[in-house]
Amino acid sequence: MLCGIDPRPFQATVDQANGELAKAQGQLGQAEAQLQQTQASLAQAEANQAKTQLDADRYTQLIQTGVVSRQEYDNAVQVNRAAIANVEAAAAGVDTARAVINSARSQIKAAEAAVRTADLNLGFTHIVAPIDGIAGVATVQVGNLVNPQNPTGPPLTTVSTVDPIKVNFTLGEQEYLNYSRRSPIQSKWGAGESRLELELVLADGTTYPQKGRFLLPTGRWMRRQAQSA
Repeated sequence: MLCGIDPRPFQATVDQANGELAKAQGQLGQAEAQLQQTQASLAQAEANQAKTQLDADRYTQLIQTGVVSRQEYDNAVQVNRAAIANVEAAAAGVDTARAVINSARSQIKAAEAAVRTADLNLGFTHIVAPIDGIAGVATVQVGNLVNPQNPTGPPLTTVSTVDPIKVNFTLGEQEYLNYSRRSPIQSKWGAGESRLELELVLADGTTYPQKGRFLLPTGRWMRRQAQSA
């Protein structure tokens, strides 16, 4: 890890997001239990209405023969109408419970997204290098303010890769003339550049033991290739 940011406020956000997720999951459980209850009430109401419907139909036949009074017939019809209303109310309760379940599931998805975002932000408090190498001097110290909204600000530090080491350089005129005079054919067509070896001379005059090689062809050779294409 290169640097660390105070994780406490981000951890608090993670805890809060997990709490909201647990709350949404609890609401979903309650909604599912309510749905089962309303479905049971609907089944009971439908059974009662089936019985009152039979009574109403029987009293309709009996009143025509004068076996029952008008009052008994009216009572049976009213009881059946009340049973029908109970069935409709129970069905509406089932629809409401299903709507609550759908809402709870949506809240769970939103809470899960909030948890993932909070975990991601918490992970950013531990800054690691994307590559292996040697870290330079840190530009910020303990107590400095780091603003994530300022991406153009100074970097926290730099990391230099050492395996492999890549160098961009411009060949001077004198070096180019010496090379072209020694190898006129290769300098003209760029042939064999991938096989050339480079030596690194250090500041004390010693030569670095590892040999280097060209990674990219020269610009002159690339222009010639483009012209001949």
